[in-house]
Amino acid sequence: MRARAALLIQAKGKFATEVSDAYTIPDDLVELFAEEEQPDFWARAADEAAIAAATQLIDIVIGFSQREAWKKLPALSTSRREEIKNHSLAWGVPPENAGSLGNILNAAWDATLDDKFWESFPPFRLQREEKRAAFRVEALREIVLKSIEVFEYELIQKTRQSK
Repeated sequence: MRARAALLIQAKGKFATEVSDAYTIPDDLVELFAEEEQPDFWARAADEAAIAAATQLIDIVIGFSQREAWKKLPALSTSRREEIKNHSLAWGVPPENAGSLGNILNAAWDATLDDKFWESFPPFRLQREEKRAAFRVEALREIVLKSIEVFEYELIQKTRQSK
């Protein structure tokens, strides 16, 4: 708890540009928390690693919050996600050039919410009526996993080609 309080104070110092007097933090706030004993070496090591990572994450979050960093994030295309749903997932195959992981996941989400998805898909229609809902969930899960694998493979190939 003491380490968490110290990290919150550190983050507040980096995030806040101005802080009202109503939100001041006492200088001895960290000392108000009991120091938890970690008799286990691995628990202490995990705590130290978490504190070190959290300290770095503060700066990363601040970096992403700056408008210039937004331009580096991939844009999500709703047309691409519709295409993935209607032309790839609808036929039970992973999409080619999905563009982003978000496109794959959003297309899968759209398919999950669509009660008529796979209504005319032969493998779906071959299922008994009472098994169709379970089949849709399981099959869609597998196709999404394969889609992510294809997307990862394409990224690896692009990285190799750019070197």
